[in-house]
Amino acid sequence: MSWLRELAQDAFGRESVLTGLALKEQGNVFSLRLPRSEGVLAVGVRPDASPQLGGGRETACDGLFLLECAPRSVLLVVLVELKGADVAKAIKQLEATFLKLCPCHGTFHAAHFVPAWRELTGADGALRSPHPKGLAIGCVVSRRRGIQLKQQDRARLAAHGLLIRFLRDAKGLGLSDLLR
Repeated sequence: MSWLRELAQDAFGRESVLTGLALKEQGNVFSLRLPRSEGVLAVGVRPDASPQLGGGRETACDGLFLLECAPRSVLLVVLVELKGADVAKAIKQLEATFLKLCPCHGTFHAAHFVPAWRELTGADGALRSPHPKGLAIGCVVSRRRGIQLKQQDRARLAAHGLLIRFLRDAKGLGLSDLLR
């Protein structure tokens, strides 16, 4: 078992950790395919099954993936909401889950939501990486075309440190697909 999976089980509860790197709901699929050669560790979590994230189907997003890139240096957090047409609700669920991860309700900082991650950080709590905050991406997977996020919503989420991506086909995504 990888140290990242153990960390996720400790932080979010064993029952909420996924066995693989895929989610499926209402015909929408989100899955990651990360070749070992890329040196990426990943683990998936169901926020609605995590007592630490408050659970709750209506307020939590469908999935949370933690990816450790370049051994113990960069944390990528991917929040996923599988939606049909109600994109506004998807954004609210992503934001609600994200803010539960950041108790300070400020900008994303990896050490805020996983206390065990502190062992990987410097004295100031910043990740030892070129991007000291790590990176948080919210993905809305929907079959709907032409989805646009209101500028005020995009700005609010960006101020928290959450980038939003809209995806129609989210099967077998690699690291480069997430970072586009």
